[in-house]
Amino acid sequence: MTSADAQLRVADCFKGQLLESPYFVEYENAQMTWKMVTGEIDGEAVLLVLHRGEGGWKPAHPVRIEADGS
Repeated sequence: MTSADAQLRVADCFKGQLLESPYFVEYENAQMTWKMVTGEIDGEAVLLVLHRGEGGWKPAHPVRIEADGS
């Protein structure tokens, strides 16, 4: 669960309230099989979007997470 004041910034093309963002709808409408897992890149916590292919699950792209402790 996220708080009502959660913010989302997507590659500097959207910044605003999480509830106002169309970002996660893109995942809902995806035509491929995918899943999201927690991971780490260069010591930084991220969400990893994985796509399923012939060889199994492979990383497609990371989603950076930032928390300010509020």
